[in-house]
Amino acid sequence: MYVVEFHNLKPNEEVDEALTEHRAFLARYVELGVIVAAGPKIPRTGGMIVVGDVPRAQLDQMLAEDPFLKRGSARCEVTEFKSNFLNPALQR
Repeated sequence: MYVVEFHNLKPNEEVDEALTEHRAFLARYVELGVIVAAGPKIPRTGGMIVVGDVPRAQLDQMLAEDPFLKRGSARCEVTEFKSNFLNPALQR
């Protein structure tokens, strides 16, 4: 699994220009079962995405589609972790 932490590089007003596209991107990958959870950080300096157990190349390909990253509105850091405990409701 992965935690992807987004860090805004531009003011929220500029980031929001791609918010609708970004949310559609997230919804697509939630529907595909790749994204487990996603949302903005508080305070809103970026966001977090929890990604299921997929190959790293698939994650990188997915992130290359993200509107925030494509526009240069944000950068992200990816942390991989081994999920020893997972709520049964989240298991496929």
